[in-house]
Amino acid sequence: KLSCYEYLPEEQKLIFLQTILEWPVMDPTVLKFNNKYWIFGTLYGKSSRRNLFIFFSDNIMGPYKQHPKNPVTNSLNGSRPAGNFIRVDGSLFRPAQNCENRYGESITINKVSILDEKNYKEEPFMQIAVNKEKKSNKGIQTIHTINALGNMIVVDGEKRIFYPFSKIKHRVVKYFKGYRQGQAPGFNDTGSKL
Repeated sequence: KLSCYEYLPEEQKLIFLQTILEWPVMDPTVLKFNNKYWIFGTLYGKSSRRNLFIFFSDNIMGPYKQHPKNPVTNSLNGSRPAGNFIRVDGSLFRPAQNCENRYGESITINKVSILDEKNYKEEPFMQIAVNKEKKSNKGIQTIHTINALGNMIVVDGEKRIFYPFSKIKHRVVKYFKGYRQGQAPGFNDTGSKL
C-alpha cells in the first residue's frame, strides 16, 4: 500500500492520515500538473525495475485512477523513478534509474512531452553516471536518486569500501559491549564466571 503521513515537528512523530493507493508502489513520485495530482512508480515484484505505472486524481489524497496506458514504459533503462520531477523553461523532466546492466548503473533524465488522462509520452534526454576515474569518487559504484531544490542538488548511491577487518572489529566490539553488561561469553547474566 501507499500511505500518507503527517509529520509533527514539535513532537517529532508521524501521524497516519490515510492509504492513498492499495497498490505496492515503489519509489513513488508525486507531481502536481495541469490541476491534477499524478503518482509515478513501479510495482513491487519481478518487474519492479522495468514497468512504470501512473495514477491520477483531482485531490492529493485521492481517489486515484490508473492511467489507461499502464504500464506506460517497459524498460530496465528509464522506468523506475529516481527523484522528483524537474521543471526547466516550461519543460518537464523525469529522472529514472537505469538498471539495464546493474541496479543503479546511472540515471536517465526523460523529457516528458505528453501527460494527460489518456496518453503519456517521454523520451530519454540525458544520462547521469558516476565518473569512476575521478579520485574523489573512488569506491562509488552506483547512483540511484537525484533531487534539486534552489541551488542545491542531492544524489544518493552506493559506495563500497574494502575493509578486511570489519568482521573482526564487529566481533571485538560486540564482545566488549557484552563484557561491560556481564553478557560476554563465559559469564552468566549476573556477571559471575560460569
